[in-house]
Order: sequence, then C-alpha cells, then structure tokens
Amino acid sequence: ERRTDLGPESATLLAETDGLLRALAAATETVGQQVTKHLNQAGLSAELMPVPRHLQHATATVRLYPSGGTDTHGPPPTLAPLMADLGFHPVGAPSFEDGQQSGEVDVLVSFVRRQDATSRIRVLTPSRLPRQSGVNRLRRTAKGVLRNTPLGGSADNAGDADQDLGIFLGTPLGLISPLLTFAGFERGQHVTDLGCGDGRVLIEAAQAFGGRGRGYETDADLVRRARAAVDAAGLADRVDIVHGDAAAADLTGTDLVFLFLPPETVTGMLEGTLAKLPKGAALLSHEQLVTRFPVAPDRSNLILGHDRSNPAASGITVASLWYNHRP
Repeated sequence: ERRTDLGPESATLLAETDGLLRALAAATETVGQQVTKHLNQAGLSAELMPVPRHLQHATATVRLYPSGGTDTHGPPPTLAPLMADLGFHPVGAPSFEDGQQSGEVDVLVSFVRRQDATSRIRVLTPSRLPRQSGVNRLRRTAKGVLRNTPLGGSADNAGDADQDLGIFLGTPLGLISPLLTFAGFERGQHVTDLGCGDGRVLIEAAQAFGGRGRGYETDADLVRRARAAVDAAGLADRVDIVHGDAAAADLTGTDLVFLFLPPETVTGMLEGTLAKLPKGAALLSHEQLVTRFPVAPDRSNLILGHDRSNPAASGITVASLWYNHRP
C-alpha cells in the first residue's frame, strides 16, 4: 500500500494476492468458529484465538480452558472423538508451548481435515504442569489428547498414526490447473505424482487437460480414497494409483513429475528423480516456504489459484520447474 513505483501488472498481482490471502483467512476463521462451537456444545471450554488477516495456510488455533474449576492434569480424553465428529484427525506427535501461567506448559496437538480444502486446527490445552517437569511425565500428559481416538491402537502409539508432513495434505484445488499450465502440460501427456495423496492432481490432469497419470502413495487410507475418487470420476482407464514408495517409482514414459512434499523431502530426492527423468520430461515442485534446492530450477514463478466458490480451496505458492537437459 506504500509503494507508488509499481507497474500496473505488479500492482494487479499484489492486489490479487492480498484478496486471496484475506479470503483464505476469512474461510479459516469460519472453520475455527465451527470447531469452537462444537467443543463448547460438548461441554468443553474453548476459545478461538485471533486469526491473522492474511493467511497462506488454512490454520487456526483453539485454546481449551479447565471447565468448572476442576484441577485436571492433562487434556480431556474426549477431544479426539469430538474433532473426529467434524472430520478432523490428529497428525504428528503432541508438542508443548509456553502456557498462559508463568512457568507452565500447554500441550499442542494439530488436527487436520482432508477435504477439497485442507484445514488445520491447532488445539492448545493446559497441562497444569511446570515446565521443569520430567520429560516422561510431559509425554504421558500429551498422550491423553489422543486417548479414545478413532484411529485405533493405544494412547502409547496413537501419535504415530500419521506422520505430520507440514501443510501438505493436498495441493489446494484452485492451484492445480495453474500449476499444470505453468508446467506446459498438454492433452495426451502423462504425469507422475510422487506422494499423490487423494489423487486430486491426477484427476484434474485427466479431466481438465485430457492427460493420463500415475500416482504413488504410501498411506493406505489415502490410496483407498484416491482409487475411489478415480473410479467415481470414471477415469480408471487413464489414472493409476500405486500403493508404494515414491523413491521406487517407474518414470518410464512420463512427461511430467509432480512433487508436493515437505521441502527437506524434495531436496533429498531431487537429484535422484532428475536422473531418472525420461528425455524431454520435466519435474514440477511447488512450496510456500523458501527452499534451497541442490539443483537450481530452470524456471520459478509465483502461482495464484482462485476458487471463488470456495476461498479455502484457493492458494498461493511458488512453482519450480526442472527440465531433462541430458542428450
């Protein structure tokens, strides 16, 4: 707003970006309000923390307070099932943050809902334990968050049910077509998605671009969801979902490799994947965080994806593209 030396294209881009981030923040606040209302109706004492006016990721924070003045130790065991009522499940291991009371710690658990728009809710709940408490005691307290989860298993291993891959959990739907367009993907071409999640990129490539695709995914639940989505779209003859490790992917005949994984994962597998690219193929990765790649991309560009009917499915990212330069 303070710049007066911007050209019309730059000013338009900044205005579109500002509007996109504001819309995402508003949609995220709505989700946070729904979660807070549901938890309060269930008898918990929950408060939605202020949501920043500009968001790159659909993440909101809800704080729980002790109810009725009871001196509870650890979070209520009903939290995970209540979040499951709204389609959220815990990801990653619980962690700790400084509590509101000096010297105490709060338990932090992230819950994610995988839909057209991926939403993350961070739940902070007081442990009522001093920061100097033993590590084992803090861990036992944190595991209470996951007690009675629908994921199965005991509280001792419930936190291992999913590996937290940052904000991954699906490229926003509004970004997929702009990303494929940036990569020059065309009708009849083949895309390989390494870590394909629920198959959304492959389905869009087939439906909107007339392409074909294969996805690799290690999460059995996501494999089932991806195959069901492919079947529902009538694309079983053009899209294949493989339950397997992306590192062992067969790239023969592919025109484009799509990567949306944590930055450290991308940097670790980039050189090996580039070495396997067929002649004339390209590799596309996108990330909202600054990433130092071991091989500089041939092209990089800011990508905006608008979904006006569902702002939470919109997104902003930086796409990087590598070409196979081998003769």
